Amino acid sequence: MTPGHTDELARLTGAFRRRCYAAAFVGGAVRALAVALAIAGCATLVARIGLRIDDGRAFLGWLALLAVVPYAAVRARRSVPSAAAAAAWIDARTGGSGALVTRFEAR
Repeated sequence: MTPGHTDELARLTGAFRRRCYAAAFVGGAVRALAVALAIAGCATLVARIGLRIDDGRAFLGWLALLAVVPYAAVRARRSVPSAAAAAAWIDARTGGSGALVTRFEAR
């Protein structure tokens, strides 16, 4: 495999890993947002009805929404495949014989 092919493989694996991160981030953010909205809504209801708080302090439960982005980013970072796993996936999906993975691991 020539150096040009190695550069192309590095570019492909990088693009694949970025797409995996983006998909995991969006999926994690949607799930975390659903949970955070439920927590914020319940906290607001408890504060307004149960504790009889009528001013802005009742909406402090909505601060749970601030945790969504960092949580989703950490979860997405952990789920991104390694560069070798990305090369193996690309090789398998393109009907390769394992030469890409062998070359990737040899460098």
